[in-house]
Amino acid sequence: MDLGVLLEDVLETLSLDHASAMQMLSALNIDQQDPSTKATTAAPYNAVVLTTYIENDRDWSIPLDRGAWKRILMNVSSNALKYTKTGYIDVTLRMLEDQSGGPRHICLSVVDTGVGMSEEFLKYHLFTPFMQECNLTPGTGLGLSLVKNIVESLGGNISVESRSGEGTRVAINVPLDEALVSLDRSNVDKTFIPQNRLRGLTLRLISIASNDPSTPRIPHIVLPPRVLERSIRNICEGNFGMTVTTATTSPIPKTDFLVINTHRFNLKDEID
Repeated sequence: MDLGVLLEDVLETLSLDHASAMQMLSALNIDQQDPSTKATTAAPYNAVVLTTYIENDRDWSIPLDRGAWKRILMNVSSNALKYTKTGYIDVTLRMLEDQSGGPRHICLSVVDTGVGMSEEFLKYHLFTPFMQECNLTPGTGLGLSLVKNIVESLGGNISVESRSGEGTRVAINVPLDEALVSLDRSNVDKTFIPQNRLRGLTLRLISIASNDPSTPRIPHIVLPPRVLERSIRNICEGNFGMTVTTATTSPIPKTDFLVINTHRFNLKDEID
């Protein structure tokens, strides 16, 4: 199976489910408001930027247990979405070469800026079934213990770093069975023929915000989040052969594609 495609499919499904849940929660909050007040919308929440970085000089079509990897991806990524209310979630997929001549390792990392975990919980309860640091959080508390069991059954290991109020990093390393992997890459590039239509074209990434205290309610161009720029460069430059640039000034130079990021733009602001 293509592990890169599976990762993208899982993240797309989870993010759509998460967005639907947030919309439903917002609608419920509106229904519960006092009709005598002037408020007609729920309190705004900051968007979470979900990005990926898939090492693109690899052929990710490799012999793997699809069910096991799907469960790993779903549990780790859904945890990040559940506990991250603002900021970003960055999912990285790499292949690590063993300098001593051993098997290569598939390296999956999920980094978020969520609520994090305390040192005590990490030390004593992290992989304990049915344990959650906050008992009011929805879920069974089985996610990480299940992931740990699956990863270890594949001969790998999982490590978790976290700080309360700052975020969490989950890193998973699983050895690749080289006996089952074909090293013939002669036909790999042929799978990207339709993508060659974009080669040489220019994409410009623009981020706008409305949180400058000196000019409130006026949108202005800012530097894009590092993880977002990294993800877009990885996809567009690595897979499509495009040129990606960012813009922090106006007017915008001529370009073939324009991507506008508005995650720091408050839609409730009045535009002058």
